[in-house]
Amino acid sequence: QHPNICPVFDVGQWNDFHYLTMSFIDGKTLAELLRSARSLPRPTAVAMVHKLALALQEAHDRRVIHRDLKPANIMVNHRGEPVVMDFGLARRASAEGDLLTQPGSVLGTPAYMAPEQVRGEVHQLGPGCDIYALGVILYELLTGRLPFEGKSLALLNMILHQAPDRPTSFRPDLEPGLEAICLKALA
Repeated sequence: QHPNICPVFDVGQWNDFHYLTMSFIDGKTLAELLRSARSLPRPTAVAMVHKLALALQEAHDRRVIHRDLKPANIMVNHRGEPVVMDFGLARRASAEGDLLTQPGSVLGTPAYMAPEQVRGEVHQLGPGCDIYALGVILYELLTGRLPFEGKSLALLNMILHQAPDRPTSFRPDLEPGLEAICLKALA
């Protein structure tokens, strides 16, 4: 339970369909907000990412890795608070025999996937993949663009083999410390 994580009430299977039932969050997705605003004012972006980091820390403390963190899976409620949603690809961290995917499986949204996700290294997927995705979100909130853009294969290749452009190359007024945090999350 965390104010920035959507409560999950039930998980199950009906016939061949797996399901989650969650609380209804009245608001818009962060993706919708970004479509209209492109980037956010620095203080708003920092406060939002801080709250998301605390929510992810709570999940990680409970050994839950989200694995598909992206603006479309974050609701911003009527109070302007971000709420992490859609734990459909989540898995328990470091639990023997508790893997939901097989080695070599690639699950997630390419632009937000950490290199270990791109490589399909299931046993390497820990909190770092969520931290990477949060770094992508911070980059996007600050610059109005993704660190890597392109068609799927080219995008995945960039994630694996390139460093992103510095956020200050798109927003020169960013503080060096904030840029360092963003780049560290993407490292």
